[in-house]
Parts: sequence; C-alpha cells; structure tokens
Amino acid sequence: MSDAGVKKIKAKGEGAGRRQVAEIKLTCTEKDIYTIEEVAEMLHINKHLAYKLIKLPEDPLPARQLRFRTRGYLVTRRELNEWVERNAPLLGSPER
Repeated sequence: MSDAGVKKIKAKGEGAGRRQVAEIKLTCTEKDIYTIEEVAEMLHINKHLAYKLIKLPEDPLPARQLRFRTRGYLVTRRELNEWVERNAPLLGSPER
C-alpha cells in the first residue's frame, strides 16, 4: 500500500523503562461523509429539494444532524449510494 493520502501520527509513551513510539495511520482515500450541499450537487438538484427528500415519510434521504450543530445535515457515502439505487426513478434517471 502506498503512503499517498496517509497521515501518520506518532504517539510517545513510557513502557517498562523504555521510551516507546507508536505509529498510527489514518487513511483518507475517499470522502466518506458529505454535507447536504455536496449531496445536492452530486444528485444535480438544488439544496431545498435535498432537504425535502430528508423529510419524506417513506424512505427519506439518510441524513443525520449532529447534536452540537445548530443546522445542516451529514450523509454517509454508503447510505447515499444505497438510497440512490433504491430511489433512482424518484430522481428522474433516464430509462435505458
């Protein structure tokens, strides 16, 4: 695995009289969480429609609002992909 897109963090600690250094790799190859504005752009809809899709009574757009945020929702890539597959006709995808 290449180290491109990998952030390395070194943590120092004491153990059995020796200084130990641990290395933790955080990989961020693709974006896993999107804002509603980003989702709207990807779906080629305006953000007001994206907010309406969140409020659908059946199979709403899977978005979460964090407790400490006063506004805005977040959507995971996996849940968005699954939702789009189930709701492609709703978004007006062309027939093949």
